This record gives sequence, C-alpha cells and structure tokens, in this order.
Amino acid sequence: MKNVAAIFVLLEVGVDEQNHLSQSWKDVLIALSQIERLMLLAQGHDSGVVPDLLNARLANRNSIESARSPQSTSFFGFGKKQTISEQAFQHHVNQKLPFEIVSQINFTEMEVAIDRVFSKSCDIEGDGIFDLVAALSGVARVEIESSGQSAQPRMFSLQKLVDVCYANMGRIRVQWSALWAVMNEKFNEFGCHSNPAISFFAINSLRQLSEGFFNIEELSHFKFQDNFLKPFNFIIANNPNLQVKELVLDSTKAMIQKKSDLIKSGWTTLIQVLTTAASENSELIVAKGFDITKMIGRDHFDNIFKQEGYEPLVICLTEYAKNVKFQKISLQALQSMKKIQKTVTLRTAEDLDEATLTQLWFPLLFGYHDVAMEGDDLEVRSKALNYMFDALVENGAHFKGELWDKTCKELLFPMFELLET
Repeated sequence: MKNVAAIFVLLEVGVDEQNHLSQSWKDVLIALSQIERLMLLAQGHDSGVVPDLLNARLANRNSIESARSPQSTSFFGFGKKQTISEQAFQHHVNQKLPFEIVSQINFTEMEVAIDRVFSKSCDIEGDGIFDLVAALSGVARVEIESSGQSAQPRMFSLQKLVDVCYANMGRIRVQWSALWAVMNEKFNEFGCHSNPAISFFAINSLRQLSEGFFNIEELSHFKFQDNFLKPFNFIIANNPNLQVKELVLDSTKAMIQKKSDLIKSGWTTLIQVLTTAASENSELIVAKGFDITKMIGRDHFDNIFKQEGYEPLVICLTEYAKNVKFQKISLQALQSMKKIQKTVTLRTAEDLDEATLTQLWFPLLFGYHDVAMEGDDLEVRSKALNYMFDALVENGAHFKGELWDKTCKELLFPMFELLET
C-alpha cells in the first residue's frame, strides 16, 4: 500500500513542482510510463504486448556493452544476436500483477491524476515546457523501440506528447512558435518511423492538432499555419511507405475540405505537400495528389489568390505536367493550367495595374515554358509550348511594358537562343 501512496505523491510532485523539475522530468515520466503499464497488466493485457520500459532500457544498455566486448559473439560466431525489443521481451514475458495489489488501487483516480500532470503543463513558466517536451520525447522513443515492429506498439508517452500540444495551444504566439519548432522535429521523427503504426498515429495526431490550430486566428505578420503544417511535407518526402504517403494526402484533403475558410499561410505548405507527391513513382500517389490539386484550383481559387497561394499552385501543376512516368496525368495537368488561364483571362479584362498583371500571368507563362523546356514527354512539351504562345497571342494586348520585358528576357529570348544553337 505504501507503494501506491508513493505513486500518488509522485503525481502531485509532477503538478506542484512542474516549474522546478528541469532534468528530473525524465525520471518522473519513466515512472508514469511504468504506472501505465501496471494499469494495463491489471486490466488483463498480455505482458508481451506492453513491454517493460526499464527492462528495455537495461536491454539497450547490455546490447551496447556487448557490442563493445569482444566476447559478444557466440561460440565460433554462431547464433543470432537479439534485438533490443527481443531482449526486453525475455525480461518481462509472462509477468502478472498480484491480485492483492490490484485490489488496493483505484485506477480511475490514478488515471485522472496522470492526465492532470499533462493538462496542467500549460501553467509551466518560461522555458520549463521545453524540459518536459524533451523528456517526454525521450521516453516515448524508448517505449516505441521496446515494442519493435509490433502492430500495437506502446505509445503512452507519444499520446501524452500530443496532449501537451493541446494543453499549450493558448500560449502566446512567439512562445508557441518556439515550442512548435521543437515539436516539428518530433513529428518528423515519429512520422517517418519504420513501424507504420507509429507513423499512422503521428500523422493522425498531427492532422487533429492542425484542425485545432486553424481555429486560432492567424495574425497577418505571423505565419503560424505555414509552420505547423511542415511535418506533412517532410513525412511524404522521407517516409518510403506508400500507405503512409497516402495517409498524408488523405489528411491534406480532409483539412482543406473542413477548414478551407480558415486557411491562410497554410495554403503554401499544403500545396507543397501536393508538389512533393508529383515526383513520386507510384501512380496511386501521383493521381491522388493531382486530384486534390485540381480540387483546389476548381473550388478555392479566389481564396488561395488572396493568401499568396496562386504561384505555388501553378508550380504544383507544372510539376505534375513534368512527371516522367504518367503521360495521362501530365496532359490533365496542362488542361488544369489551361482552365486557370481562362480565369486569369477574365480578370485581365478588368483594369488591372501592372503588378497585378505580372502576378497573374508570369507564373502561368513560366509554367508553360518550364514544361516545354524541361518536360520528358514530347507530346506534353509540344502542348505546353502551344499553350504559352496561344496565351501571348490572345492576351498580349493587355500586357504592359514591364510584363512584356520580363516575358521576353526570361522566357522567349532564351528559348530562341537555344533553337539557334
């Protein structure tokens, strides 16, 4: 019973002394992870599904020491070296929690006390929150590695890391921005983990967090949305698992459908995710990314133009038109650019200043030029070249001096010089 009382004292320390724990957070959080494991065992979970964190750390230490020792190999070099998760499993397999201990614990009260440690993290002053996040990330990493490639890895601390994000959403923008810079690295790491279960959890958690962040008004000089969405692009670019890439695209589509009216600087990052998908080797990923890009151009053009997302959108379509494996998608991307051209043409009929004309036309003309000069498929390149000259012939009368100068110097003259050589 004294051990149970000690647990509650520790939980109180995690709340009352949170501003002073500093490096001691690691010890507190390891204890909380072990408590959560104890609760799972009491509920009848197999000990093989909830590996012992301390034994996993011991196995890791022994593994390192064995690697340093010349006697670490078996007789005549035979025998397979166990992984950290396998060594940990040997320590805790078939563990059971005695009934007399289970009967003395009020698990509901304990769960509430554990949650309070993390929900009250919003009250941590100054840079103390970074100590908590660093320690929590470290413990989460050990839990995950102790689970190996299990379909149900331990993610108690990873879940609490997400809970800390929710609890601290109300911090001032500058402080939260610094905190999120650290969290970005954690989501990048866990979103690219070799165990898909970890990656899926990280991406789904990131999507849910992002939907909450969209509800916080973005200040005109503080492009917060762009920052918290960056892990999506990192994950789709660096995780080789196609199911993970597909989940990133599905998450991108879901956020656009749910929160399009609230997206500001986030348009640039979301479109960058789709641009990254354009260079994939999987037709499924390229096609899914292109469908989302078409949806943006069709349903949200005015919104992205106001939020400086027009040029990134054109660049994105250009990359789909330049993809080297799927001609059908390339041709469809050119058609989408052609549709945008019609919208731009209608706006050109208005009395626009030179800066706006350049903002509207040059990205589109450059996109056609880029496909014509750098594309792989001859038919696609030919169509892009025709579209560019058609656009100039049909709309050039509305162009003013600066736009014509820019078009000639950066697009037409280099093209003609190349033909001469």
